[in-house]
Amino acid sequence: GGAFYLFPQNGWLQVRCQVLDTADLDRARTLDALFETVARAQFRLIGCRFGFDPHTGLWLIEDLYPDFEVDQVPTVLEQLAFVWSALQGLLDTALDGGVADDDALNAAFELEAAGAPN
Repeated sequence: GGAFYLFPQNGWLQVRCQVLDTADLDRARTLDALFETVARAQFRLIGCRFGFDPHTGLWLIEDLYPDFEVDQVPTVLEQLAFVWSALQGLLDTALDGGVADDDALNAAFELEAAGAPN
């Protein structure tokens, strides 16, 4: 139910995918849990970044460097779609005030811990 957007930026190509719009954000009493969940997900080096705009919502963004092979854009779109689908439930929970912990993020990405954290 979403769309991807391509924006040229000074020789770079920015690919965006809107994951939450302003109507979604209006459901939340506060955005604190959402921002903390997003920060925890971003810390996992998911291959893209989040962007927030109070007028349009929450975005997944990938910045493609100059001379990026344009025929690889579908792969980037696939990656953004994977991250979006993996985190969708956690982002919905965050709008209700729940913050995703490490176990929830591991489960979202179907990861298993190799051992106890340092």
